[in-house]
Amino acid sequence: MADPNRDIDALIVRTREAHEVLKDLKQTLKEVKAVIEIAEEVEVRTIAACHKVINDGIENAVTAGLDNYHAAIDQSITSATDAVYRRFDMIASILLGEPDEEGNIPLQEAAEMFAKKRTGRPLTTMEEFFMDNTKAALRSRMED
Repeated sequence: MADPNRDIDALIVRTREAHEVLKDLKQTLKEVKAVIEIAEEVEVRTIAACHKVINDGIENAVTAGLDNYHAAIDQSITSATDAVYRRFDMIASILLGEPDEEGNIPLQEAAEMFAKKRTGRPLTTMEEFFMDNTKAALRSRMED
């Protein structure tokens, strides 16, 4: 027959060993939890760093796009402004009777064509054109 005291002693020894293993497991669990916590912190920092890199990339792309857009807008405004100035310069030169690049005087040519159409004869001077038109306008008003 088995000795109950020996069995109890064996159980006590086994219980102590189980407590030691449990103590070791609890310590290992604490270490694992610490490693997990560190890993989570690293993951959070890594995600934050990724967000920063992505946001910086987007910001740089948007800034570059806006710079190109502003440059194109400025160029368009400059071109349009220059075109308006050229147009006004042309109108001023026509009104002042200045010759164009080919030496033609546009207002005079237009007046001569108009006078020839209206009177059937070419004009000799611009003054004659204005006089003829003034007389014609006065006649037409008097007839009305």
